[in-house]
Amino acid sequence: MRVESNSLPKDNWLHFLRQRDFAQVFGRLERVPCGPILEIGCGDGHVTSLLRNRNEDVVPIDLSPWQPVEDVCVATAEALPFKNGHFSMVYSSNVLEHV
Repeated sequence: MRVESNSLPKDNWLHFLRQRDFAQVFGRLERVPCGPILEIGCGDGHVTSLLRNRNEDVVPIDLSPWQPVEDVCVATAEALPFKNGHFSMVYSSNVLEHV
């Protein structure tokens, strides 16, 4: 899916790429999940804010967040501190190469 670049941030290359990926994923969804969303690898919280614009119930996790992120859970993707089936969706971008 092609995303128009004029709607993406121009001042931060990393945010540009993450927001482009986000738009591609959410552009294919018929509806946004209504239950809690787990974001693995929240980094600086940029995508967390995009997710929270669509669903307020977002739990961001990161082993080492770059900046303060509201309600971040410091954890690894390999050892999540949540019960199975707790989240309606898991979103992760550019994390697999770190696992």
